[in-house]
Amino acid sequence: MLLRRHGRAEGARRIAEGTRRNCEALGSPERWDESLTARWWDGIAGAVEESGAADAEELLRVHPELLRSDLFGPPSWKRG
Repeated sequence: MLLRRHGRAEGARRIAEGTRRNCEALGSPERWDESLTARWWDGIAGAVEESGAADAEELLRVHPELLRSDLFGPPSWKRG
């Protein structure tokens, strides 16, 4: 898991950079939402730290709410 390999701060930087680059690669740079990505990372990292889950499958078994697409709010491109 990215969180365990790199820690919370470096993991946040890497997930943000990767998500931004993925949006660009897919031809949708306007869909990059730094704030949403940060909220998502904080939620996932907190759930991993709280649960001690060994992998994504276990994490989702303990925190099935993480599957909700609206959990961290709408992306900026849907709000405007």
